Amino acid sequence: MKKPCLTDLPEYYRRYIEKVIDKDILQYFSEQKNYVIDFFTSIGEEKSQSRYAENKWSIKQILGHLCDSERVFITRALKFARNEKQPLPGFDENDYVNSANFDELSLDILVDDFKKMRDSHISLFKTFNDEILDRKGIANNTEYSVSSVLFIMAGHVDHHIKVIKEKYLA
Repeated sequence: MKKPCLTDLPEYYRRYIEKVIDKDILQYFSEQKNYVIDFFTSIGEEKSQSRYAENKWSIKQILGHLCDSERVFITRALKFARNEKQPLPGFDENDYVNSANFDELSLDILVDDFKKMRDSHISLFKTFNDEILDRKGIANNTEYSVSSVLFIMAGHVDHHIKVIKEKYLA
C-alpha cells in the first residue's frame, strides 16, 4: 500500500506517520487491533478509571477518544477516496470526550467497539488501490491524501498507548 508524503503535512501529524511509515499498513492495522484489545483488556475495569493527574482523561476516556478519532479519520479517508470536494471540518477532541459518557461504559464495551470498527476499516482499506490512496481532500483547513489519513490513524493509536504506558501505568 502506498506510503504518504510527509512534507505536505502539519508537524503534529508527521510524528504519528513516522511511527509506522516503514510498515505494511494493512498488516499493521490488524496487528495493532489485536494489541489494543489485549492491552486494554489487561488493564482491567478498575484501573481503566484512573487518571495520572487532575483534569486528565481516564484510560477509558482515552480508549473512547481513540474510537471517536477513528470515526473522524475514516470519514475523511472515505470522503477523500470518493473525491469529495467540500472541505471537512476539524474536531475538538476535548469537546468530544467531555460530551461522551465513556467512564460510564464498561471497558469491554469500549474494547469491542474498537475491534468492530477496526475490522470494518481494514475491510474498506483493502478496496483502495494506489490511485485512490493518492487522492486528496481538505479537512481542518489542511490537505491530506487518503494514504496519509490511514497512517495517521495507526500512529495516533501508538501515540496514546505510549502515553498510557508512560503516565498511567509506570
